[in-house]
Amino acid sequence: MRYLIALFVFLSLPAFAAGARYFSALPDLPLPPALTEDAGSAVRFDQPEGRVIVLQATGSQQPVEINEFYQRTLPALGWKSEGDNRFTRGEETLTLDIKPLDTTHNRLNILVKPR
Repeated sequence: MRYLIALFVFLSLPAFAAGARYFSALPDLPLPPALTEDAGSAVRFDQPEGRVIVLQATGSQQPVEINEFYQRTLPALGWKSEGDNRFTRGEETLTLDIKPLDTTHNRLNILVKPR
């Protein structure tokens, strides 16, 4: 049992070392490094067909870097890329929409909804 605990701690170290951060309304969805979740912007509700979650984050990370971040991280979390910033997992679809705020900052909008 001690070896299992040690193995778990060892395997968890990279996530802690990298300072992984996650959205508060969707705790298994990581935030890109240079973005900050927009406080109070999350909308979440459940319906018979499934949950709907809207998230926003803002920061200086460029759109291509945000896309690359999610192309690398989401498959490890069970999401399958469907192209055009769209991912599916089970009966849900996750869509990324990145809008410029000014010349150096962008806003990431994420929509999770039933397929």
